[in-house]
Amino acid sequence: MPRPSSYLKKWPLVVLGGILALAIGCMVWYQLASRSPDATSQSVVRVEIQAGMTPDDIARELKNKGAITSPLAFVVHAKLRGLSGSLKAGAYDVPVKYSLEQVVSLLSEGLSQNMMITLYPGATLFDPRDIEASKRTDAYTMLVRAGFSGDEIRAAFNGQHTSPLFSGKPASANLEGYLYGETYSFGRGTSLPAVLDHVFETFYGEIQKYNIEEQAKKQGLSLFQAITLASIVEREVTCPNSTEPCEDRKKVAQVFLSRLKIDMPLGSDVTFIYAADQKNQPRRVDFASPYNTRIHKGLPPGPIATPSIGSLRAVVDPSHTDYLYFVAGDDGKTYFSKTNEEHDRAVAQHCHKLCQEL
Repeated sequence: MPRPSSYLKKWPLVVLGGILALAIGCMVWYQLASRSPDATSQSVVRVEIQAGMTPDDIARELKNKGAITSPLAFVVHAKLRGLSGSLKAGAYDVPVKYSLEQVVSLLSEGLSQNMMITLYPGATLFDPRDIEASKRTDAYTMLVRAGFSGDEIRAAFNGQHTSPLFSGKPASANLEGYLYGETYSFGRGTSLPAVLDHVFETFYGEIQKYNIEEQAKKQGLSLFQAITLASIVEREVTCPNSTEPCEDRKKVAQVFLSRLKIDMPLGSDVTFIYAADQKNQPRRVDFASPYNTRIHKGLPPGPIATPSIGSLRAVVDPSHTDYLYFVAGDDGKTYFSKTNEEHDRAVAQHCHKLCQEL
């Protein structure tokens, strides 16, 4: 029987040596990457961490501002300390002499000068679905990320709020549709009711700026009804600019307004999707809910999301068309029709994947 070569005898030692060399190299890299950008500097950099940013996003922002040496080391350090999900939004003055350990502690303890809160157009108050945390945009999640507790948020949502913004809003309606999409900055320690009051003030300021309330009356709508319809338009059509009413939104608004005038169901898929999602149930066209405008005429009981000012502007100043139908195509375009026959052809030609998912 041949004797094993000396190489075969030594290969385990070679592998072990390689592993040890790699481990030592990683340790050296981590120690160097964890150092401050400049231990002798007395300068401070302002870093704004917005709600919804992932640890990777935060690391890139810190690196861009010169607050850390290595984004990868920051992500690794936060994960090793179990703080990846505890990094709080806010505006931080970060000393350049801080080590990685100190920067992570600063962000996890929320020791910022300002609290940054981002709310999104098209988002809902709550999203009870079981989805990835990084994909959540509902207001409840954004406020939790800003440091408020669930009890604080529910109490504030159910509290009494006074503002001309709520003109025409039934007492039974909640705050769905009223948490205007914007990035806000508040002093650390600002109460949630005060935060919401500022959000409502900002929203109403935009409504006044574009004379939404007076224009809504010309369409036969109260402000509450305009916000409700605009929330549907918001979810139906995506526009590149949330302030400007893009043409497709103006056309979709005209379709809905025309249907309301002739007592025809709005037939909006996003309304039964909203209703099903809020109950965490499968999305069905016949989902039993007063919000389902496929089976109920008129507007739903209230908004299904927060509309952008662009969607509101589309509702109060729609296109001058006589379309009664539209469908979102698989190519991202919206196709409009005047008759049901034209609409059926548009669906057959342009909506295969999207329409099968409903």
